[in-house]
Amino acid sequence: MMQKTVVTILSISYSGSHYLSLLLGSHSKALQLGEVHHLGKPRPPKHHKVVCSICTDQASCPIFHGIGPQNISNVYEIISSRVDPSVTCLVDASKNVRWAERFMGSTNFKRKYIHLIRDPRALIRRWAVTYTARKQRIHTRWKLTRRQPLLAPQLLFGRLHDVYMYNWLL
Repeated sequence: MMQKTVVTILSISYSGSHYLSLLLGSHSKALQLGEVHHLGKPRPPKHHKVVCSICTDQASCPIFHGIGPQNISNVYEIISSRVDPSVTCLVDASKNVRWAERFMGSTNFKRKYIHLIRDPRALIRRWAVTYTARKQRIHTRWKLTRRQPLLAPQLLFGRLHDVYMYNWLL
């Protein structure tokens, strides 16, 4: 029996990971899973992020039902057992490096990683246009300062474009 492959897309937001996962998942032997890491987050039902775009209800979804924080370590095995045997590739667009690291030692699947990098100029422009409220910009500065306290002066008092550049670097 052929060993199945998990393709993990690593990127920051707005880099095209969703589009790429849809393209890869459209192959007859592949299944696009969306951002699987959301299944492992304990959340009240009304705040739960929809993973399956077809069912829109995880409880009744034949692929994702019953997957949660208690069994997230076996998520690919569970999903693989629920799909057609001809599906040999699972495409996970979770984007997060820490999420991908959780499964690096697993030998149950072949692993492939795609790292998308967005041009920082385009991303900085997007953030500058999107986050126009003063509260959002202050929040961004404080959030980055907590992550990188040594850069506090540049992050708290520097130009906003420089703050967004540090955000891209992180």
